[in-house]
Amino acid sequence: MPDPEISKLRRLSLGLGLIVLLWAAAGVTLDATPSIQTFGLPLRISRPDLFPACLAVLAVIAALRYYYYGLMLGTSPYRRRRDLLDGLAPAKGRRPTHMYWGHTSFESTPWRSEFDKQESLAANLVQSFPKFARARVIAAVTSDSFFGDDGESHRSYAVVVTIPIRCRLAALLEDLDYTAPVWFPALAVVFLLLK
Repeated sequence: MPDPEISKLRRLSLGLGLIVLLWAAAGVTLDATPSIQTFGLPLRISRPDLFPACLAVLAVIAALRYYYYGLMLGTSPYRRRRDLLDGLAPAKGRRPTHMYWGHTSFESTPWRSEFDKQESLAANLVQSFPKFARARVIAAVTSDSFFGDDGESHRSYAVVVTIPIRCRLAALLEDLDYTAPVWFPALAVVFLLLK
């Protein structure tokens, strides 16, 4: 599904979650036989008690659709950052590399002979983490010379990157915002059920 469709699903899911939450929080009730004027035709609702349940079902369906198309089939910001971090090794210490805390200095492994690929990796790392409170990701390509089995001198390259904790916390906020169309309608439905 292309990005414009994902943004429509996002708006639908958040909107339905907001309607369900407002319905439950405000304690909205309908008359015994409310009517709606549609295209000049009066429509009478015979079971208004099912209206909140229908809204809740719609909110859950929209959340599930966003989860499937936006998170499972698409590449979320979290997945993009996780894939990039999996290719890095901490400068000090050992793995695992946590997304939001832990090591701040990393190096790409293994060293590669293609400078362009390492430069592209450095640019992707800088773009994947948000800038926050005057902190930003710093990535640089370093090189090293070595002699091969044939006695020739070769160069290999690696990316050295520093990811400040502030950028990682901003990434957490970005991930919460990106997944809001899933968890917000779920919370609204739970609130409706507990009301």
